[in-house]
Amino acid sequence: MNNFYRTFSFFLKGVVFLSLFIFQLQSYAQVTITLATGGESICLNSGPSASNYYPLSNIVVTETANTDFTTGVNVTFILGFSGTGTFEFEPGIGNVSVTGNGMTANSIVVNTSNVTVDFTLNSTADLTINSFTIAGLRVRSTVAGTGNIIRLGGTMTINGDVVGTNHGNLGSSDPPTANAGIDGETCETTAFSVNDASATNYSSLLWTENGGGILSGETTLTPIYTPVTTDGGSSVTLTLTVNGNGGCGSVIDTKILNVTAAPVVNAGVAAETCQDASYTVSDATGSNYTSIIWSHDGGGSITNGNTLTPTYTPVAGDAG
Repeated sequence: MNNFYRTFSFFLKGVVFLSLFIFQLQSYAQVTITLATGGESICLNSGPSASNYYPLSNIVVTETANTDFTTGVNVTFILGFSGTGTFEFEPGIGNVSVTGNGMTANSIVVNTSNVTVDFTLNSTADLTINSFTIAGLRVRSTVAGTGNIIRLGGTMTINGDVVGTNHGNLGSSDPPTANAGIDGETCETTAFSVNDASATNYSSLLWTENGGGILSGETTLTPIYTPVTTDGGSSVTLTLTVNGNGGCGSVIDTKILNVTAAPVVNAGVAAETCQDASYTVSDATGSNYTSIIWSHDGGGSITNGNTLTPTYTPVAGDAG
């Protein structure tokens, strides 16, 4: 008899606990929200100016229990924005649909700052699980930053979807800029340092070249190009590629580096003359030069010293 009493008491306690557990699930059940995607990597246009509109995926709010949406006629649900960036919906673009027998969608109004949906919610006695889907929204950014699509308000009471609840993540970036600087010039024997390049709003950058030389510091704004002999007399293009942040792509600018060939000179073979006879050079050669100047260490004088055929007039002291 005692065993029977203990077993029955345990059974009753289990029933009470199970009933309480089920009641708590129903009381604290909340809707599930499918967040909109597609607005996390918006790139503003150059300027910067307002971006193009980006399509968002569907926002879906679904009851977990049939009491998560409270009943009412012409109750409203309003979405808007929060965050550091400035975002806008495309006015007039978007639609709403419902599932389940407990509600109907009366209208949707989309303007730049918010989305307002009007519903009628019927009796929940049929135990229908209802949901609504807001689709076709498009969003753009006018000021770079991060943000969210949140519930701003409305008269519709939704368990777990209160004012401030997130319905989508947003992010936007200013477009990158690239300036490789003005064209430059160097000799084939002299390294060239870039010192006038600039870039903004970037995650990384890279310089490339089409010459035969070596480029160092190519991931900085101050690379150094060291030419080789084969670059002489030609132009080398230094290309700066700047990669943007977030959803922004890359921009390119170029610098033309004119490489001057190094001068080549040959004074000719050694020669001899008498102290009273002038000597004119006749076998000197030169190329890749802008000017010539001859010098000497004798006591005489030199004429035509800026040509390949100078004349040296010795004096008595030069003899021997």
